[in-house]
Amino acid sequence: MKKVPNWIIIVVVIALVVASKFIFFAPKEDAAAAAKGKPKGPSAVNYYVVKATAFNNDVFATGKIGALNQIDILPEVGGKVMAIYFKEGEIVNKGSLLVKLNDADLQAQLLKSKTQIILSEQKLERLKKLIAINGISKEEFDIQENELNYLKADQAYISAQLAKTNIVAPFTGVIGLKNISEGSFVSINTPIASLVETKPLYVEFSVPENIATYLIKALLLNSRMIIVKNSKQLRFMLLNLVWMK
Repeated sequence: MKKVPNWIIIVVVIALVVASKFIFFAPKEDAAAAAKGKPKGPSAVNYYVVKATAFNNDVFATGKIGALNQIDILPEVGGKVMAIYFKEGEIVNKGSLLVKLNDADLQAQLLKSKTQIILSEQKLERLKKLIAINGISKEEFDIQENELNYLKADQAYISAQLAKTNIVAPFTGVIGLKNISEGSFVSINTPIASLVETKPLYVEFSVPENIATYLIKALLLNSRMIIVKNSKQLRFMLLNLVWMK
């Protein structure tokens, strides 16, 4: 009997393997569809139903809050502290008296000035009667009138110095810790306390350059609302913000 060549056996084995794949491993639906001559069914896809909703054009930024006015209160004149009229940490109103300095010497000077003015006015009245009858020269009358004006100017200066012994709040705000005590001596370089204006406050923050256009539009609307989320992050609407330089 003649022997079959090896290559023929290999070809036959490969053909059987390929045929078994299509016979035993083909999908049933595809096989049935192929048998009936019909196309394959639709493929499964993912979908999302679109709904109308509000769009919040919010921007998040980090920044800091500060006071528009914050000063150290300094006396305009030196002197002894006679009384302190504020409590640390309280809100003081604009013009309220905070500290009173000793003004005894100025009060004495003011009283002396008032007395001199009264005497000078009486003398001027007598000279008016004399000049009406040509009893004195016009020069004498002018000298006395100038003396009275000088005394009044001196009185105005003393009154101004006297007012400086009353240290008042320049604006409404929260006053800090005091650096003086009753009976101590202060100079013009002695800080009394710090004063911070809490209303309004400014907000300093940075935003991306592409937001600048919207910020300009917001400034034109002159809106005044800002929402603070915490001490480090500010949440603001582009059309509702406070912009301070």
